[in-house]
Amino acid sequence: MTTPNVTYDQHVLPDTLLNALRALLTSDAFTYNSKEESMVLIFGKRIPIPRQQVGYGETGTFYRFSGVQLNARPWHPILKKVCDWFSQKYKVPLNFVLVNKYKNGHDYIGWHADDEADLKHKNIVSLSLGATRRFLLRQKRDHTVKVEYVLGDNDVVVMREPTNAQWQHHVPKMRRVTTPRWNLTFRYVVPAATSSSSR
Repeated sequence: MTTPNVTYDQHVLPDTLLNALRALLTSDAFTYNSKEESMVLIFGKRIPIPRQQVGYGETGTFYRFSGVQLNARPWHPILKKVCDWFSQKYKVPLNFVLVNKYKNGHDYIGWHADDEADLKHKNIVSLSLGATRRFLLRQKRDHTVKVEYVLGDNDVVVMREPTNAQWQHHVPKMRRVTTPRWNLTFRYVVPAATSSSSR
């Protein structure tokens, strides 16, 4: 696969939904997991991530990565509306959202793939809000093969199968960026009861 199976759309959410979502994310009432809850396990050491994060979704859903199990908080009505809107627009099942806040250009996420076993379909709808940031993909088998998008406010990248099986992605530091960016990645995860019974 020489190019990832990706859809890139600009200015996607309608104004009413966008404004409601932006008001929610910038509200003091919207909180994130603690640093302790968000530590990842790398080479046997627990390390805090360089961003804030929280998950919302259906009852019994969670997201596991790098030694962390991120349990979903109950859906906020606005997040559920956005999730359902994306599910209908892109024709993919979705039941969970991971919200990452990058407070400025010093916050980042390293190379990784969303290919965990708990992700049933591995189709990811990724919404960017706020500051413009670079979004890079590279082939797993050949790291010299890369694709780059510059994601602005209300832009969406949809990573469809088999992208996460064959590609990694990354949001690098951009030290000149002084304003926050929110990234909401909507996905379908197998609920806990289903996941445990299938093993």
